[in-house]
Amino acid sequence: VWPNKSGCCARRGTRFFRWRLSGLAASAGLFWLALLSAPLQAETLDQIQSLAAAGAPQLAAQLLQKQQPARKEDPDGWFRWQKALVQILADRASWVELYNHLDALPPDLSPSVAIWSQTWRARALVELNRGEEARALLRQLLWSGTTNGNSKQTAEWRRLVIQSYR
Repeated sequence: VWPNKSGCCARRGTRFFRWRLSGLAASAGLFWLALLSAPLQAETLDQIQSLAAAGAPQLAAQLLQKQQPARKEDPDGWFRWQKALVQILADRASWVELYNHLDALPPDLSPSVAIWSQTWRARALVELNRGEEARALLRQLLWSGTTNGNSKQTAEWRRLVIQSYR
């Protein structure tokens, strides 16, 4: 309710309010149109992760896949981007996409990256209720002797084996 010419409040002021509101809506619409029509480019991994945290995980995952550094040129950077992508997919519970992505990684990964990848693949299989396949993968990990005494890693694999029976 807005004051009228005489200074008292009346409903006549709603016309002004509607006009003002429609102007704000038009401005907001133009802002979003300009924002969406511009090519979306995130400069850093932190910016992409912030995008995912702000509620656009699918867009963040697409940007991660398109803009990640080359594995041969920057293996450590590539692995950081891979970890971020996998975390976003896991947060979205996109287990099929996560499994397929990790399954398509090249076979010549470093041992630590390969173990990380296989662990996440096993986790995805557990989440997809494909327990038998998860246990086969986890059996390979547990008996391979690749933990180098890392009891946390072994405990994680054992927990996944237990969860695979649900």
